[in-house]
Amino acid sequence: MNTVINVSRNNTLENIKKDEKLSCISGKRTYRRTTSAKDLYVKSSTLMGSSCVYTRHKDIALQYSAAILDIINFHYDDIHARHNETLNSFFIGGAEYLKGNIPKINPSWCSEIKATNNVVVFNSGEYYKYTDKNGEMHIFSCRNNHLGQPYSDQISGRQNSNTYNIGRFWRMLSTNGTYLSMYYLHDEQRQYLNDAGINKGFFSVKMGSLRKEYFYSSGSSGVAISVQRYKDRYKMLTQSGCPFLKRTEPGTAISIGAKEYLVKLDHTLDIPYGEDIFDIELPKYTEKI
Repeated sequence: MNTVINVSRNNTLENIKKDEKLSCISGKRTYRRTTSAKDLYVKSSTLMGSSCVYTRHKDIALQYSAAILDIINFHYDDIHARHNETLNSFFIGGAEYLKGNIPKINPSWCSEIKATNNVVVFNSGEYYKYTDKNGEMHIFSCRNNHLGQPYSDQISGRQNSNTYNIGRFWRMLSTNGTYLSMYYLHDEQRQYLNDAGINKGFFSVKMGSLRKEYFYSSGSSGVAISVQRYKDRYKMLTQSGCPFLKRTEPGTAISIGAKEYLVKLDHTLDIPYGEDIFDIELPKYTEKI
């Protein structure tokens, strides 16, 4: 007798049948692991969505539920609250899952870290991937405004310091990128931004409910410049004037990016908003600001 269970993509502990013999797969997420059990969970589909069929079969490996991995990575507070984690196992839906058997997240489940219209979005409850310049793929999960290595990877001995650093880069941008240069060289920051398809100019990073906006600069003062800092600099150069311009003769050419702008009579510059005002070459007798 087959038993069919419908499972949605965003499973919680309450959605899992409290029978240690039953487990499901959801959508395209499916894992297979070797076990001594002679059970097979067979994926099927119904008008209600993704489902699985529990059957008996001799000498067939047990499919490892993608829904269980989602619970571990996105709802493990529920597991902790129920004290359903031991040193070596999880207990979910009445079944024990050994940490040593937890598989890697399938890259096909993950979205590339890519910008759309210069906005990078990380949605809570989703997986992401990034391939670095050395060809190594890094997998992330986004949970509660936090991007990092999936918990299932961490507890199964697959911690990766490079993955942590990449995740921290995007986390910092989602909250406050002021101190990025304390952790990442300018070239490294530009590598991550370029690989995400972010163009020079204004861009945003959204992570869960968090969102911050920056200006991507080619200058030496920083790479990801906060919008407020950009506005303050722009006002100083175009309206109120600044010390180095006040010491500069009107008509003097100032290089900003690949263009030159002449100092006006009131010792300000007529610069279009959106120019890279942090990529600026000042007269020799002044210091960079």
